[in-house]
Amino acid sequence: MNIRWVIAVVCTFLASTVSRGAGLTWITNYDTAVAQAAREEKAVLINFTGSDWCGWCIKLKAEVFDTPEFTAFAEANFVLLEVDFPQRKRLSAEQQRKNDALQEKFGIEGFPTLIVLNASGKAVAKTGYVRGGPAKFIEAVKRAPDIAWKTSEPARTKSPPPPAETLVTAPSEPWAGMPTAVKRYDDLKLTGLSGTATRRFAIVNNQTFAPGETARVKLKDAEVKLLCKEIRERSVVVQFEGAAETKELFLDGQ
Repeated sequence: MNIRWVIAVVCTFLASTVSRGAGLTWITNYDTAVAQAAREEKAVLINFTGSDWCGWCIKLKAEVFDTPEFTAFAEANFVLLEVDFPQRKRLSAEQQRKNDALQEKFGIEGFPTLIVLNASGKAVAKTGYVRGGPAKFIEAVKRAPDIAWKTSEPARTKSPPPPAETLVTAPSEPWAGMPTAVKRYDDLKLTGLSGTATRRFAIVNNQTFAPGETARVKLKDAEVKLLCKEIRERSVVVQFEGAAETKELFLDGQ
């Protein structure tokens, strides 16, 4: 057997996966993940994430993906695919191109966004950050249709069942149910826009945002948490923590 061929195959395999905590392996190649899911008759869980800057992505990883409960469920039911859009970590140009194509293919507008594909590669569910740890997250994704879920969860102490929760069809708001914040949109100014057609950034007051990112923004006499909902050609749509309505800020101050 040609040793160079063996090394090339191994390197290709390693390049298509990224190991995470709690013993899980996240594949980074879409075609590899779909093919593996078909062979093993599993679903695919796609995690669109900003792994090194998105606060809610980091919380989801710590609260759900790094837990033994989710690990057991995922190993029995999922092929895991990570589609990352980091700011500090550098991806290869080829990986970035593929990630951008997947973002466009699935219409991803914010992070984290989770897509569930059935074993045939069909998208059957879409959600975002789910409060309540691994149990609530598993409960939510198990409502995806056309999938025969296998039970393989570690034993845990009994607790009252959580209230019913419907799987959302868009990224869930990270502060749903929180008290309404004081509206101070007049103190917010969009001072700049940058990036490419697929990766855009907006500068609001003292903070730079990507779509789906939250950060604390300084006002005249206070500081509030703000969510960047959408970046448009010459404007950005934002939302205060706890607020129901959104506000569009224009680059020219209109």
